[in-house]
Amino acid sequence: MQTGTFEKLSGQVEADETYIGGKARNMHKGKRKAKGRGTVGKTAVMGLLERHGQVRTKVIPNTLT
Repeated sequence: MQTGTFEKLSGQVEADETYIGGKARNMHKGKRKAKGRGTVGKTAVMGLLERHGQVRTKVIPNTLT
Protein backbone atom coordinates (compact mmCIF):
# COMPACT_ATOMS: atom_id res chain seq x y z
CA MET A 1 0.00 0.00 0.00
CA GLN A 2 2.30 2.71 -1.28
CA THR A 3 1.82 6.34 -0.31
CA GLY A 4 5.11 7.80 -1.56
CA THR A 5 6.62 7.90 1.93
CA PHE A 6 8.46 5.43 4.10
CA GLU A 7 6.11 5.84 7.05
CA LYS A 8 4.77 2.53 8.29
CA LEU A 9 1.46 2.02 10.01
CA SER A 10 1.87 1.13 13.68
CA GLY A 11 -0.20 0.05 16.64
CA GLN A 12 -3.53 -1.60 15.94
CA VAL A 13 -4.15 -1.82 12.19
CA GLU A 14 -7.38 -3.10 10.65
CA ALA A 15 -7.57 -4.46 7.10
CA ASP A 16 -10.68 -5.03 5.01
CA GLU A 17 -11.63 -5.61 1.40
CA THR A 18 -14.78 -5.15 -0.61
CA TYR A 19 -16.07 -5.28 -4.17
CA ILE A 20 -17.53 -2.06 -5.57
CA GLY A 21 -19.99 -2.08 -8.45
CA GLY A 22 -23.58 -1.70 -9.45
CA LYS A 23 -26.31 -4.20 -8.85
CA ALA A 24 -27.45 -6.10 -11.90
CA ARG A 25 -31.07 -5.09 -11.32
CA ASN A 26 -30.09 -1.40 -11.65
CA MET A 27 -28.40 -1.89 -15.05
CA HIS A 28 -29.95 -1.66 -18.47
CA LYS A 29 -31.12 -5.07 -19.65
CA GLY A 30 -28.49 -5.11 -22.41
CA LYS A 31 -25.63 -4.64 -19.90
CA ARG A 32 -26.63 -7.31 -17.39
CA LYS A 33 -24.13 -10.15 -17.43
CA ALA A 34 -24.68 -12.04 -14.22
CA LYS A 35 -27.45 -12.47 -11.70
CA GLY A 36 -26.95 -12.62 -7.97
CA ARG A 37 -24.48 -11.02 -5.62
CA GLY A 38 -21.19 -12.26 -7.08
CA THR A 39 -18.03 -10.36 -7.89
CA VAL A 40 -18.41 -10.45 -11.68
CA GLY A 41 -18.05 -6.99 -13.16
CA LYS A 42 -17.04 -5.38 -9.87
CA THR A 43 -13.78 -3.76 -8.75
CA ALA A 44 -11.88 -4.99 -5.69
CA VAL A 45 -10.79 -2.36 -3.14
CA MET A 46 -8.57 -2.92 -0.08
CA GLY A 47 -8.25 -0.60 2.90
CA LEU A 48 -5.97 -0.34 5.93
CA LEU A 49 -6.93 1.70 8.98
CA GLU A 50 -4.52 2.63 11.74
CA ARG A 51 -6.53 3.19 14.92
CA HIS A 52 -6.68 6.95 15.58
CA GLY A 53 -4.38 7.58 12.63
CA GLN A 54 -3.95 7.12 8.91
CA VAL A 55 -6.17 5.39 6.38
CA ARG A 56 -4.79 3.85 3.19
CA THR A 57 -6.84 2.45 0.33
CA LYS A 58 -5.92 0.81 -2.94
CA VAL A 59 -7.83 -0.46 -5.95
CA ILE A 60 -6.76 -4.03 -6.71
CA PRO A 61 -6.45 -4.21 -10.53
CA ASN A 62 -6.41 -8.00 -10.95
CA THR A 63 -7.93 -10.49 -8.53
CA LEU A 64 -7.29 -13.53 -10.71
CA THR A 65 -4.27 -15.62 -9.75
